[in-house]
Amino acid sequence: MIGRAFGGWAGILTALAIAMATLTSINATIVVGARTTYAAAADWPKLQFLGRWNTVRGIPVAGIMSQGVVGLMLVAL
Repeated sequence: MIGRAFGGWAGILTALAIAMATLTSINATIVVGARTTYAAAADWPKLQFLGRWNTVRGIPVAGIMSQGVVGLMLVAL
């Protein structure tokens, strides 16, 4: 609609802005989501297996992996 209203350049610019917003949202979701899982593992003993921290990379590996698994399950649904 933007492209029809304002020309082809506006449609491309809008598509690029949406793509950038999507990428930054994905990045924020991965960073915050994995660390939230890591923090929950510290609070709840039954989730301790999610509380592994990779000291070399400085990331919660199990949190990122579990978030990826849940994401794939949601996509499959």
